[in-house]
Amino acid sequence: RDLHSFPTRRSSDLALEFMLKAAADSSHPYLLLLDEMNLAHVERYFADVLSGMESGQRCLPNLVKGSDGVWRVRAQGPDRIALPRNLWIVGTVNVDETTYMFSPKVLDRANTFEFRVETGDLQLEVQKPAQCAPGDQALIRGLLTIARDDAWQQTNPATFRDELGKKLTQLHVVLARYGMEFGHRVFYESLRFAALAEAAGLSTIELALDRIVMQKVLPRLHGSRRRLELPLLALAQFCRDLPAAVAADEKLPSLQVEQLANAAAKLPKSYDKLCRMLRNLRANQFASFTE
Repeated sequence: RDLHSFPTRRSSDLALEFMLKAAADSSHPYLLLLDEMNLAHVERYFADVLSGMESGQRCLPNLVKGSDGVWRVRAQGPDRIALPRNLWIVGTVNVDETTYMFSPKVLDRANTFEFRVETGDLQLEVQKPAQCAPGDQALIRGLLTIARDDAWQQTNPATFRDELGKKLTQLHVVLARYGMEFGHRVFYESLRFAALAEAAGLSTIELALDRIVMQKVLPRLHGSRRRLELPLLALAQFCRDLPAAVAADEKLPSLQVEQLANAAAKLPKSYDKLCRMLRNLRANQFASFTE
């Protein structure tokens, strides 16, 4: 029941050790940062974690390190334990010809954030990142409490939850035209995100919905111009106007949905992204969330 001991510590060993430490210290939150996750197919090394996140089943080996540095299965207890609820996993992604795209299976279980360098971000006084100060402990403990409560958004719903539900349903109808609709998980996590976002200061449905579309809907879109142009036009109209109903397919090309300053759109972040995707689609006959 011994595991092989490597002369040098691999990143996988460090990640497993960190996850086991989190499991043994449930009163504190742990953040695991995986750099450049898509240098390999994520599903090939992360499948058990994805399954454990969804099912709550035991997916981590229940190990303890001996004084000789060798990991062994604990003599007492089960061979495997559940993924700890006090563990958050954040991954970075770089996109180039050497990396792999994430599948919808992975994207549905994540919130995707795009970081772009604006011209105004380039400062002469720029320095390398420094270690940040610890966060407020009361706030951190509160976040941990929420993370363990799958029904928190039901007992603490966003004030605009009903309106948000209607808009998400409308968005589902639009995407279903093209066979691109989202499922129960995205809907559930969107309502949960909205409740947390409002508690954190995003006080309107537009602010929350803009981030939901950007983080949960758009990352799943990629394809040829023939497949993607109408869906992108429909989503652009939705994000620009939040209309009672999105125009029919035959009318979408004539609406000039891209002819509006981003700041004037109802969902400006998502609208700006959709306009960029449309430009890439027409220039290259293919587009995806990654640029």
